[in-house]
Amino acid sequence: MKIDSKVEEGILSIVLDGRLDSMTSGELEAHLERELTDSIQSLSIDLGAVDFISSKGLRVMVATYKKMNGRPMNLLNANASVKEVFRLSGLQKFFDLK
Repeated sequence: MKIDSKVEEGILSIVLDGRLDSMTSGELEAHLERELTDSIQSLSIDLGAVDFISSKGLRVMVATYKKMNGRPMNLLNANASVKEVFRLSGLQKFFDLK
């Protein structure tokens, strides 16, 4: 998986490309651990190029949601199959899937 990120005015924007599964979720988790500092006011993750998300990928999203501690977290451009995984897991109510 490819991870691109930038921080501008307290907003961390991440673009993912590839599968978010048991082989790649650790890489994203480590990246978020480094980037999510107290100075980050908002997080945006673009899932437009993510064609698959596993339970491990969902776990990273939930852990990140908790770490944001009420700060805005947006998941953008998720395709229908990724949205379906969030729906089936019951997690769509926690995430603003746009």
